Order: sequence, then structure tokens, then C-alpha cells
Amino acid sequence: MPSQKSSIKEIVINVLILAVAGGILAWRVNDCKQKEKEAAERVTEAKEAAEKTRQHREKNCLESVAEADRNDCIKCTCSSCIDAYESCYADKNCRTMSLDTLLKDGGPPADDPGRIRFENRASCMLEKCGEACTGKK
Repeated sequence: MPSQKSSIKEIVINVLILAVAGGILAWRVNDCKQKEKEAAERVTEAKEAAEKTRQHREKNCLESVAEADRNDCIKCTCSSCIDAYESCYADKNCRTMSLDTLLKDGGPPADDPGRIRFENRASCMLEKCGEACTGKK
């Protein structure tokens, strides 16, 4: 009988240990799932915020051009080259520069920040919006 009591006692202890380990494991799995869910929600919120910011930037870009002048080239530029467009728009020298001016009298020197911004915007427009801006494929 003493060996049965100790084995029953060991079984009870082992069952208790197993139950505690199972509870801890269940808690950890639940905690992990909760953290994954929160991370997914943060990613979704960040994507939504980024999309709203992009839409706001595009809207501001389009509104900076007279409605009559909002052609396919401008729409493409405001969506595909927004960084280059905003960089140029923030620089008075770049904003007032034109291709005709650069071709006629050379404009500012090649290392002028405004000219660099203008050329970056023009390069992006040609690369990403070439068809919309030139009408050529």
C-alpha cells in the first residue's frame, strides 16, 4: 500500500504540474495571438494613414495648378512624381524656372539647387509620365 500511495501522490503532483504547464502554455499562445492582432491593426492603421497622406499630397499638387491646366501630364506628375514636384514647388527658383528659359539663355548654373530640383522633376516626369506629357509612346 505505501507504494500505491506514493504513486497516487506522484500522479496527482504530475497532473497538477501538467495542468499548470498547460495553463501557462495557453496563456502564452493567447498573449502571442493578441500581440499579433495588435501589430496587424497598427500596420493597417499606418497603411491607411499613409494612403490619406498620399491622397492629400496629390490633392494639394493638383490644386496648385489652375483647373483648366490639369491635363494628363499634371495628373500623372501629381501621382507618380509627387516628391520631385513638391521639392521643386517649395523652391522659388525651381518653381519659376521653365524649359524655354533653360534652352534660351542657359538659366542658372548646373550646380544651382533650384536647377537640380527642376531637372529632377523633369527627369521623373519624362521617365514615369513620358507618354502622358509628350503624347509619345
